[in-house]
Amino acid sequence: MGSRNCPCITVLRERFRDTFHVPNVPDDLLAYDEKECHTLISRVTGTDGMTPGLVAPFAARIDVPVFLAFGEHDVSEDPKAETAGYPHSPDITLVVMPEMAHMHNFAATRMRLWQRFADWLPVVTAH
Repeated sequence: MGSRNCPCITVLRERFRDTFHVPNVPDDLLAYDEKECHTLISRVTGTDGMTPGLVAPFAARIDVPVFLAFGEHDVSEDPKAETAGYPHSPDITLVVMPEMAHMHNFAATRMRLWQRFADWLPVVTAH
């Protein structure tokens, strides 16, 4: 699937179940995700996404507050190390949410994450 300029591949989401979801995600939601949510990526993007440090020069230029949210089981091996990528940000807030994987909005703890984000916003916008 794809065009000549963008050869794309479809990635079977079920292969990433352990990365995307924690065990308490209901079976019907997992079935929906695997049936309806197709991950279509270009081969270049897929390769770039696995290249360590690829976005570092861009992240280093960010000079506004940054809210980093990770599930306790996510794509980053060390979420705490991710904060070093934003040396010019005046405020770096890191949240590692328990009982959550990469697909934050599928987790039962999603309301806690979004409340944490909502609590953060007035703090950083007040400065």
